[in-house]
Order: sequence, then structure tokens, then C-alpha cells
Amino acid sequence: MSKTRNHHYYYHHYRYVFLLCIFLIGGYIQVGNGSSLDCRPMDRTNEAHPFRGPSTTSLMMVILESPSVSEIRGTLGRKTTPEETDTIINKLQLEQESLKVLIEEMGGEIIGQYQFAVDGIKVRINTEKVDCLKTLPNVREVLPVGTYNIQ
Repeated sequence: MSKTRNHHYYYHHYRYVFLLCIFLIGGYIQVGNGSSLDCRPMDRTNEAHPFRGPSTTSLMMVILESPSVSEIRGTLGRKTTPEETDTIINKLQLEQESLKVLIEEMGGEIIGQYQFAVDGIKVRINTEKVDCLKTLPNVREVLPVGTYNIQ
């Protein structure tokens, strides 16, 4: 085999190895909008990741776009009837159901659902996934849940 032909042979192998590496790394690096969010479903084990250490969780309030019962009452300028209140609550709960599935796929745990003061879902989720909550449909805001002590 001549030196030129040998060089050409190895060049093609290195090119395939390079492309394979790019393909494998592409699963961990998101390209396109410059975001480095990894919103893929979480592994359900709560074990330490070999490179990142133990996972930490955050308690977050996911506030949705739809108006809450209180906001609707404020718009109407009156208290809603029990039937109206039930209709509003049922509508909000139905909208929240679709998000619950997406949040749980990300590894989040649903702690509570709210319709009166705010239309929202309280979630415990891996801290690395908090920004992913903001990308869900109909999410207005994602806030940390605070702890308050009376003195």
C-alpha cells in the first residue's frame, strides 16, 4: 500500500470517528437557540450522578396563564355563585392535568394544585430542571416556594 493510499484510508476512519463523537455529544449539548437546558425526562433513581454528585431538589410554584377564581371574581366585581366557582375550578384543574404529566416526565413531583388565589401547581423538582418548567405551555411564572417563620 502506498503512502498516499494509506493516508487516504486513515483519513476516512478518523472522519467517521469524529462524526460518531459529535453524534454522541449532541445528546448532551443542545444547539439551536443557544440554550443549554436539558429538559429530557429524568432518571427516576435518586442516586448520585457520577459526574455531578448527588441531585438536589427545589420546591417551586408554577403559576399558569389562566386567571384564578379570585382574579375572575375581581373582574366580575362580585362573588361568584357556587356553580360558577365549581365550573372555574373544574376548567383550571383540567388545564393543570396536561401539565402534571409533563412535569412528572421531567422528574418533578406534584405537591399541590391551586385554583383560588392563584392558578398554579407546587412542584418538587431537581434544581437543574427548574428552568425547564418555564418552557412548558401556558406557564406565566416559576417562583421558589418560601418558608416563613412567625417571631
